Amino acid sequence: MDTDDVHTLHRGTQPLLVSVPHAGTQLPDDQRRRYVERAFAFEDTDWHLATLFDFVRALGGSLIVPRYSRYLIDLNRPPDNLPMYPSANNTELCPTRFFTGDPLYRTGYAPDTSEVERRVRVYWQPYHDALRIELERIRAEHGHAVLFDGHSIKSRLPWLNSFVASKPGHLLSVLVTFLAVCVGWVFFRVQDMKQALMITTKMVTLHPLITRAEAHQLVILNHQLPVIVPVALIMIAALLAANLPVSWLNEKGYFRKAHPLLKGAFCTAVLLAIIVISPDDSHPFIYFQF
Repeated sequence: MDTDDVHTLHRGTQPLLVSVPHAGTQLPDDQRRRYVERAFAFEDTDWHLATLFDFVRALGGSLIVPRYSRYLIDLNRPPDNLPMYPSANNTELCPTRFFTGDPLYRTGYAPDTSEVERRVRVYWQPYHDALRIELERIRAEHGHAVLFDGHSIKSRLPWLNSFVASKPGHLLSVLVTFLAVCVGWVFFRVQDMKQALMITTKMVTLHPLITRAEAHQLVILNHQLPVIVPVALIMIAALLAANLPVSWLNEKGYFRKAHPLLKGAFCTAVLLAIIVISPDDSHPFIYFQF
């Protein structure tokens, strides 16, 4: 175990290195006066990743964890401070704002160019030197190395992505999630991959609706169309309609405040409904065949 002022590094015996660059929760004493009081809660930290990835040690992998917060310097940004996401709000190499867009520093205390350069030299460069040296050691010993970068982030960050946080963006995300689940469900229900690819191809191409576009086929409830067509349309409409009251209840915190027994009863009811509704002759999940 190597420990210095910038990071801790556990050296393993396998060709795996895991880095969690945003797990730090400290600030140097000589820098704390610069920050607003809110900063000391470190709300934009990738919380608990050092604990989450602690199993890497048992696997024989290497694990490097920074000591200092991303509020000091972002170890996952290039040293030239080029934006990662063009035409969008970005946090800098030395962030000056919270993920909410609020100022991180007290007025007049944000780091200037010379301070940013010093932080790169004192904090950023040693971390990346340690990464490079450990990767070189692993490659020399095993012939190859796998580097895994661990992260977590809040599900909604309006300042970083205003469209996703908007009502149209949220409705679109619900629709995309529903469609992704529909496609994913095919791979769980079919008996082999060939059948799964055939079904998903028809879902994308709308076969035979497009290939033989006759007037009677454009009727949504036409009996010649697969039953999934009207069912899917009804489910999408119901999902979008239910999104508004469900979102309101979620914002009010009703789900979080519900008693654990009530949550358990709800999950049990859902499972029972799935068991009752599922046909007896349904095919086994393809997942269970591997």
